Amino acid sequence: YYPGESSIRVNGRNVYENEHVHIGQYHTHELTVNKKFTISKEIWEYYYMDSIREACDPSYSADVAAILIQEGLAHIFLINKCSTTLKNKIKHNIPRKHKGHIESREKANVAFYSIIINSMLNNLNFEILKCVIFAGPGFYKDDLLKYIHSLSDDKYLIFKTNKFKFITADISSAFRHSLTEIFQNENILKKLSDTKAIMESKSLTEFYSMINSDPSRAFYGIIHVEAAAKQGAIETLLISDHLLRISDVVQRKRYLKIFNDVKKNSGVTRVFSEFHETGKELNQYSGVAAILRYPMDALNSIPLEDVLNDFGSLAF
Repeated sequence: YYPGESSIRVNGRNVYENEHVHIGQYHTHELTVNKKFTISKEIWEYYYMDSIREACDPSYSADVAAILIQEGLAHIFLINKCSTTLKNKIKHNIPRKHKGHIESREKANVAFYSIIINSMLNNLNFEILKCVIFAGPGFYKDDLLKYIHSLSDDKYLIFKTNKFKFITADISSAFRHSLTEIFQNENILKKLSDTKAIMESKSLTEFYSMINSDPSRAFYGIIHVEAAAKQGAIETLLISDHLLRISDVVQRKRYLKIFNDVKKNSGVTRVFSEFHETGKELNQYSGVAAILRYPMDALNSIPLEDVLNDFGSLAF
């Protein structure tokens, strides 16, 4: 990979006869931005397909949304580690502050907020998002958030279940350039950092709690987790990204099989970064753990020797 040139060079032996390269001849090929190419594999794992989708679709990969709002103007952005994508620009006429215009101004603001909220429903994937920032000058961001919290219709239930992801920020305007003010604020950055790992942290806390309250529903180590996955018993899988990338192909396939089985059985998969504090904690429990849908006391009968042998084969 050549970051300065935004290109990847791959090399290998040619297996098909063509006018440019003979069969068996070694060849290097350069892949660059906007240059189409095809990759063929006998099996595409869920984890790798998810990684490709994250790289290609901002709505799939963006884990931060920013709603920039001021009087009569709002922008909705999706932000990931690589890009910032404008999903919608909303302009709405708000009557000026004059005596006699108070009621019409309030109605206009409610209509403005409703348009923003409907756009959020259409453009934001709350399963992926870790944080939603409401930012702007003055009181509009706070009033919008209050209005969202006041909604009682089932259509808006997703806002209530995700309200822990909402934070506010003071910035100078609702225009794109003001996004830099958000990411220059150390307090906001800390909140973003904390929020980014909140789903993983909640799952890890639930796992610890389950070990204490119902240990036959919480297991760790590849042998126990693998056995539970084969039975379709895993409700939540906690796994280190390190294990999905290890150089030992046989071991890697075992972890990918567990990951795929949980996905196929509608379980939740939480992939932890080995560099994050939560990932480091999980690695103390072998890097893979599971919360089960129902108790499986039989897993406790797996010989300790088998567990220790398998644990010893892991490379961290």
